[in-house]
Amino acid sequence: MMRSGEMDRRVQVQEASVARGPSGEEMLTWSTVRTVAAKVERGGGSRPGTGGESEAAQEEKGLQRITVTCRWFSGASTKQRLVFEGRDWDIQSTAEIGRREGLEITAEARSE
Repeated sequence: MMRSGEMDRRVQVQEASVARGPSGEEMLTWSTVRTVAAKVERGGGSRPGTGGESEAAQEEKGLQRITVTCRWFSGASTKQRLVFEGRDWDIQSTAEIGRREGLEITAEARSE
């Protein structure tokens, strides 16, 4: 069971679209499609069954990983990204918790 008290962070879910600039060039733009209350945990790539790399291997590649747990919503995909604490996080995987009870989203960002 998900406890709402644990979901004490705000995370934006964004989708990409292509827009035309003033001189006709294509530009990739991101827009927020929803903001969710979430529990955010750092790391998480070495859990059994995730197929992820160890945290040490991620750091060697200059990556950081977070696992976001939130209430279920439709349409979550790896084509989206998350914005958390002012950083962009590329979604690597999504997994439904229970029967539409929640979502577990794993995302990565380059180390600063």
